[in-house]
Amino acid sequence: MKRSAFVVVLLVFAAASVAQEKPPTLDADCEKVLVIADFETEAEISNHEDGRTVGKVKAKPDSKRAVWIGVNKTKWAANKLEISDDHVVHGARSLKAHANVGSGHAGIPTVDGSFPKDWSDYDAIRYFVHLPGEKPVYWSTSLRLHFTNAEGKRDWLNAYLLYNMKPGDTHVEIPLKAYDDMKWKGLPGIGGGRNMTAMKLWKMDEKYAYVHKVGWKFDDVYRIRLGMKGRYDNKVAQHYWIDYVRLVKWKKKEKAK
Repeated sequence: MKRSAFVVVLLVFAAASVAQEKPPTLDADCEKVLVIADFETEAEISNHEDGRTVGKVKAKPDSKRAVWIGVNKTKWAANKLEISDDHVVHGARSLKAHANVGSGHAGIPTVDGSFPKDWSDYDAIRYFVHLPGEKPVYWSTSLRLHFTNAEGKRDWLNAYLLYNMKPGDTHVEIPLKAYDDMKWKGLPGIGGGRNMTAMKLWKMDEKYAYVHKVGWKFDDVYRIRLGMKGRYDNKVAQHYWIDYVRLVKWKKKEKAK
């Protein structure tokens, strides 16, 4: 009887040890998470033959997940999207994006307003990327947001970060404050960061200067675009995976006693 009890204790102890050795869950360092996309259903993608039908896609008023767009006959976006069972870090599925031969850029835009637009209570956007191949590519995470300008009218600004993405698996985290940092260096350990938010195109430099002066609110973000932005071999078809796009609010660090 004693020997049986001793074996049970050993088994319990072993189970406890295994439980303690489990890796920390995603976002364990955060106090709040808002899921933008987890790519579990076909409702989160919208494929089009050309750009003529893209503008007809409208977000539902109560949309909880972003809808991402693929356009076959274009050189400025991913040409086809599909829900995939591969390279999943959350749930059961991920998003696979395809770029045709001759594609110039292969980022993925969302349908305007197809996700919660008030980001003011969050610190960063996170998502997972699997990039096949052997060479880094240019990658972007851009936001289009509304703000009230000096005349009291609603205006828009493209907040646009360009950086290197290495092959393999990458857990991306972009602090929202990076969009106001003209010296942003890119992802830690990868680099190559360029903040394109203050481009002169569409007077972005003037808009950025005003938002920089009055402060970034992130309370009306209505479009996201992320994915490959160049420096890849467009003489062959390309593809990559994305999963679990979300906003996070970091836990406050306890002060040392």
